[in-house]
Formats: sequence, C-alpha cells, structure tokens
Amino acid sequence: GAAYYLRKLGNAPRKVAALLHRAVQLAPERTLYRVALALALREDGQLDGLEPTLSGLRGDQLQAVPCRETLSRLLDYYKDREQYERCQWCIEALRRLPQEQASVPRGRVYG
Repeated sequence: GAAYYLRKLGNAPRKVAALLHRAVQLAPERTLYRVALALALREDGQLDGLEPTLSGLRGDQLQAVPCRETLSRLLDYYKDREQYERCQWCIEALRRLPQEQASVPRGRVYG
C-alpha cells in the first residue's frame, strides 16, 4: 500500500507512522490502515502504540488482510503477546490466500 511506497521514497518510519495515524483518524474502520500503522510504529520502536492500534480488530477483519507478509508480521506480534485466538485468525487468513499470491515486494513493508 501507500506506506510501502512512502518508505521506498526514503521517508523515515516516524513520518510514515504520522501519516498513517492521520489516515486511521479519518477512517478508523479501515483495517488495513490500522494494521499498516501498527507495523510502522513497530519499526519505529513505538511499541506502546501497537496494542491500542490493533485492539478491537475482529477475526473477519484480520482475515480480510490480503498480504502474506503483513499477516506473517501480525502473527509474530500476536505470538509474542500470547494472543492465541488472534494467532489463529492470522493462520486461517494465511491458509485462505493462494500460494502464488502476489504481494508487495519483500522488505520493510507495512501493509
């Protein structure tokens, strides 16, 4: 998404997180904005902002994330916090994606 290209253009994680924070304020129902913000915060070391950003996400929202890389990062986050129900949601979403699913190129990706 946009966060990926912002980083590719050389924007610092903190700036990308600030832009994504504004996007979440404008459209808090957009799951991908919230997930991208959480991953940008994580890369910037702002770990205290992750839980509030990801809290309240439902299984159907997590399962709508179309990117294998993003789901894998979320799975790692939830495993680290022993949030096993959310881990299961991510695993189910990963299983639903086609194996040959095209994704954003590997690297520092936020969603």
